[in-house]
Amino acid sequence: MPEFTVKLTKPIIPEEDFSYLRGTLSRLAEEIFAEDEKFHSLANSILVSKGQQGKIIDAVQAENFLRRRENLDIASMFSFKVIGLVNSFNEQIDEMNKPSIFVTYSDSDEAS
Repeated sequence: MPEFTVKLTKPIIPEEDFSYLRGTLSRLAEEIFAEDEKFHSLANSILVSKGQQGKIIDAVQAENFLRRRENLDIASMFSFKVIGLVNSFNEQIDEMNKPSIFVTYSDSDEAS
């Protein structure tokens, strides 16, 4: 009895494009960074508006400036990462959605 094997690749669920996640993730990140910017502006305005002076105030302002700069760098990097992450996610879902199915059957001469 010869055996035959057929390989099938069939999507399990309908294909979906997850590109919309780019906008969603970017919008949420922008909201976070906007709140961060508000915080840094508030901290700086409290120190400057009160006419505070001294080494501690200077150190706090310098640290605030550095943190703000780091956060802006993170925001810029995040924008680029989102594109790659969503593309990778799309590819992974597409790959998992199309499993290989092997069907093996025997050709028998006997009639039942």
